[in-house]
Amino acid sequence: MSRAFRGILCSLTAVAFAAAAPAGEPDAVAASRPATRPAGFSIATYNILDKNLNLAEVVRSIRKAGADVVCLQEVNEAAKKYIRARLAKDYPHMHFHIHGTAGGQAFLSGVPLDKPKWVPPKHGMHGAYVAKVKLGGRTVQIMNAHLHPTLAARCRTMLELIRLQAACEAIREKEMPYFHAALEPNVPTIIAGDFNSFSTGRAPTHLKKLGYADSFASVTAEADRHPTWGWTLKTGIPVSFRLDYVFHTPDLRTLSSRVIANRKASDHDILVSRLNWKPKRATSRPAEEAVRRPTAAAGR
Repeated sequence: MSRAFRGILCSLTAVAFAAAAPAGEPDAVAASRPATRPAGFSIATYNILDKNLNLAEVVRSIRKAGADVVCLQEVNEAAKKYIRARLAKDYPHMHFHIHGTAGGQAFLSGVPLDKPKWVPPKHGMHGAYVAKVKLGGRTVQIMNAHLHPTLAARCRTMLELIRLQAACEAIREKEMPYFHAALEPNVPTIIAGDFNSFSTGRAPTHLKKLGYADSFASVTAEADRHPTWGWTLKTGIPVSFRLDYVFHTPDLRTLSSRVIANRKASDHDILVSRLNWKPKRATSRPAEEAVRRPTAAAGR
């Protein structure tokens, strides 16, 4: 058994009971822009499914999250038109890039952001979308990433799913470094999106090694017991895993993070994290300035 295969098997075993995890309290439907703004700012990621199960429910989930910036994946032309018509007041700054089959991505923002840069796919099916925006008084670059899918619809058994996931992980191992190389260095960064990978997979592990924090896991016990994606295999076996993430550099911290379940809208749920800037460390004065000069009286 290969190391990659064993890793996938362990991950599947660890999250096999995610679907059976007790559900949290239902979230109250909130307006996108509450009268009293909580501390920090919020980022959401949402794969809305190109099959358009229910675009009205997609919009409902986005409004319920109430994020300052939303990263969307699998946006097609019909979804683009629908979202523009219904969320223009909530998100006056929208940018879309429609690419291939299930490859469309978008930024929805309540504040202006730079024109996004499209990073075309090289190793997998999808690409990444990068933009800068000023949040909490400072500039941050946000990458909306969509990594190579496992295409679970082709699988009949859990074993087939494990084998396919292992093969796809080899592609994602190349994708994330390629996407990350497109980012501007030494700039605070958020990477959000559908990784199609378990938290122990190649892409999340690569970001952790670079010093990024897994936002949801940083504030949630047993984070992998809170799935963001679910599917039913051809034989009727339901599977459910955490595949969507918000990662951030160390100059940011997570205040809260939640998954808002709504499988009427998509096979993915929306993930939203509230972040804030870490306080900057006070710069110490040079030693020669810190030491007081002796007075004339003291020197006598």
